[in-house]
Amino acid sequence: MDRFDLLAARRLMNGLKTYGCLDLETDPRDFVTEAEEELLDCVNYLRFAQGRGELPPFAAQWIVRNIKHLLVTLRHYRNNPSLQ
Repeated sequence: MDRFDLLAARRLMNGLKTYGCLDLETDPRDFVTEAEEELLDCVNYLRFAQGRGELPPFAAQWIVRNIKHLLVTLRHYRNNPSLQ
């Protein structure tokens, strides 16, 4: 488990405190769509940070390009169920 796994686990625990237990069997959300939406929000936040000078342009552009690759990969697996 690395630092990012620990940060993700902390966010999950905070969500459990706020929203209660997550039941994957009954939760109606489409988690892939949720992930795509969060990644798109991330792209916007990074561009806002770049606009404020909080990130150098090359860093924001590199990160956004990698997020786009993640989005393409998610859609590829969603559209090809046989790969799952």
